[in-house]
Amino acid sequence: MKTLKAFTNPNDVKFLNVITVRGNEWNRFTAFLPYKRDFDRGRYQVNGSCMLDQFDQELMYAIEEVYPDSTFHSETLLFEGQEEERIKALKGGVDLDFQVTLFPIFPNIEDYLKNPKKEYIAVTKDFKLLVHLGPTSERLGLISPYVVCNLEPEIINEKKDTIHSVK
Repeated sequence: MKTLKAFTNPNDVKFLNVITVRGNEWNRFTAFLPYKRDFDRGRYQVNGSCMLDQFDQELMYAIEEVYPDSTFHSETLLFEGQEEERIKALKGGVDLDFQVTLFPIFPNIEDYLKNPKKEYIAVTKDFKLLVHLGPTSERLGLISPYVVCNLEPEIINEKKDTIHSVK
């Protein structure tokens, strides 16, 4: 039995989101893309998971374009050591560097055309993709280490600091 110590600082509470990436027929593999999001009471669900916001939805969409059998799971990190325990359960092969770029899009092109000289930002976030393949597997070279999430510039500015890699 293990005694769990709750976080004393409410800012330490996070959502742990995990995308289970399942390879295609021609490159079968399972991998996990864990990432943390800042806790938001409005996204909390009774089962401890979180509702997907626009970033989570766009990330899932970007991954499903390449790996359509992928799924999303989340939980709320409430205790010290909980993140490490969950990540330990996901490991089982190779950790690949994985990047997600938040790239601006304009649903209403007029917003862009009004001020084409305005500067916008694209933000790249670094993560680890926990792949369940051996380190010498040739299939590792067929796994894309990069996706682009298309988001409105305001959403990028709002969400960029709420997305964190895991330990």
